[in-house]
Amino acid sequence: NMNLIQMSETEKLLSMADKAAVMNPDYLDDDLMIIDNIKILGVPGVIRPNMNIIAICTNGKLQMTMDKGSFVVEAHQVFICPPETMIDNLMVSTDFEYVALCITNRALQVYLRGYIEVWNEFTYIRKKRIFDMNDIDMKVYEKVYDLIRLCLENSADNHETQISRDLMKGVLSAAIIGLCQLLKRDIMTSGSEAPRPKNISYFNQFLELLQTLDIKYRPVEYYASELCIS
Repeated sequence: NMNLIQMSETEKLLSMADKAAVMNPDYLDDDLMIIDNIKILGVPGVIRPNMNIIAICTNGKLQMTMDKGSFVVEAHQVFICPPETMIDNLMVSTDFEYVALCITNRALQVYLRGYIEVWNEFTYIRKKRIFDMNDIDMKVYEKVYDLIRLCLENSADNHETQISRDLMKGVLSAAIIGLCQLLKRDIMTSGSEAPRPKNISYFNQFLELLQTLDIKYRPVEYYASELCIS
């Protein structure tokens, strides 16, 4: 579909939303979207989001199936959904509240830089999708969200729109790096060793390469060549 190819990643994700829902993201560009409307994932049947989704549950409960595994997310928990994850059977309680960041792989790499390896271990090696936040963590991220909202409101009220948006992205970058600290804490306290690839350096390089490609289904020889593996 030519129209789908020409769409940005955020536009593709929005196209999966319930057409009856009124979508008003707090922020939207080609690589980022900040939302608090569950209807973006409320369509019937299986969907495969094309972006990373990081959602903080502030109240109520969310239940769903991800890649055929059942998950329940409650208040003070974060769930992470990598791109192309199969989501089905999504149900929410009437008091469910959350805020979510949808971010492309390329933007995630830019924001995390060297910390991408923590993300890779949590998400792809350990295949974890949910972790807990304590009261202090929640207060920090509530303040971060308030600061992001202030930046966005300021950009709408004056001519320095780009400066305000860049400031917002700086706050967001710091928040995502802080998220990796929470992921690392969860990894360290999980009490179990995940099976690790024999060469973790090549594994991380492979993931970084995979995350930059629009077409991921390529011959093994292509990836071996790109990683200089004979």
